[in-house]
Amino acid sequence: SNLAGVVCSVSMQPNWAWRDVKEVIQKTSGVPSHEQRLFHGKEELLDAAAVAPHFARSKSDSMPVELTLVRRLPEQAWWLAEVTDSWFIDNPLSRAPEHIRADREVAVAALRRNVAALRYVDSRLLADREVILSAVRPTGVALQLVAQYAAPELWADRDFVVAAVQLNSSVLQNASRDLQADREVVLAACRQNSAELRNAAKELLADRDFMLAAVQMDGNALRFAAEELKADRELVFAAVCQNRTSFKYAARELRNDEELRAASKSRVAYLSLGSSARLQEKGAACSTSC
Repeated sequence: SNLAGVVCSVSMQPNWAWRDVKEVIQKTSGVPSHEQRLFHGKEELLDAAAVAPHFARSKSDSMPVELTLVRRLPEQAWWLAEVTDSWFIDNPLSRAPEHIRADREVAVAALRRNVAALRYVDSRLLADREVILSAVRPTGVALQLVAQYAAPELWADRDFVVAAVQLNSSVLQNASRDLQADREVVLAACRQNSAELRNAAKELLADRDFMLAAVQMDGNALRFAAEELKADRELVFAAVCQNRTSFKYAARELRNDEELRAASKSRVAYLSLGSSARLQEKGAACSTSC
């Protein structure tokens, strides 16, 4: 249905994608598939997404799936097709009229295709979280463009930075100082690449609880710990448990510790060497998880 009422009924197959449904709607109603936006409640149904989850739900409820059809303006639909189907070296947004450059949906589609489209996106969209996230890639060149064009306030937006570091952990280098000192933000980056701790605030690197969480993700995070924590036997043990090669970052006074040396060479043999019940307990946990 659309806002005016029922448009048509479609019999869906469980192996379809929503683009297949749009093609049937086009044949039945005459609405071109590229002008269609389908919604189930508030969820927009993207072309490549599978029908199956909604199909299974409707079968279990013995009820048809009711969708809402919103029709795009023909000009917008044309530009969406243009930016989506263009060659990578081409940038259709560069020749688009001003109101199309300010169209959020067109901007997102263009950026997903080519991050260089940031040069042509309307300046008002450069502070839009979703628009800029669609430009973030795992590559350094893309990040340079994002850093150049994204509105400064986004780098202090916690939700934006948390989402962005999951796409490219190096985003942390552009985050505000407050966010570089934010435990959850930095751990989100560390989860992708512990080397991003080089961009973390120094006070975090001296925070024992924070560094314990970091080395449990990647033992080599020990490399960035404050010097006093590199001499923390329990912290070093946790790092070695996660990644034996991290032992090289331990403080000099711990490098001759027999138990830690054994832990760095074997995942099992060192368990019998623990002199304290606490260390043995941690070793047992390590042997089951490492």
